[in-house]
Amino acid sequence: MKRLDHGGYSLVELMVVIVIMVILASVSIGVYNGYVNRARSAVFYEKGHRIAEAFKICEAEHGLSGEFDKREMAEEIGNIMKKPNDPDSPLYLYVGEDTDDCTDFTLSFKNTGDGKMEIDGFTYTADTYEIRWTEDDGVKVTME
Repeated sequence: MKRLDHGGYSLVELMVVIVIMVILASVSIGVYNGYVNRARSAVFYEKGHRIAEAFKICEAEHGLSGEFDKREMAEEIGNIMKKPNDPDSPLYLYVGEDTDDCTDFTLSFKNTGDGKMEIDGFTYTADTYEIRWTEDDGVKVTME
């Protein structure tokens, strides 16, 4: 009796190939996600630096850089505390279009004594990340 050999692969060989492909796919998905997260983080850090630069410009334009009297500057502080994506905010001219995801914007102040204070930094909050900036520490991003 003649045996016909078609030269095909056995079921075990095919299963080994499939297992190897699954392992490679799972490793590459993890690496890809790492690249995506680092790219997103870089975008948020860059946004934080742009907001910080715009904030410094607005501080200078509105007389809020350095120490200032709390009572005299209450109105200006109220304006600069508006969200950057608010058209009435002084920051809107500089970063308004880039901050459409802003859900909250807060300033932190440092009391310097004798009724005077200075702006210490800001916190920019969006749905999936938060940017904190201080003069001492620079930009820090927290992603969910």
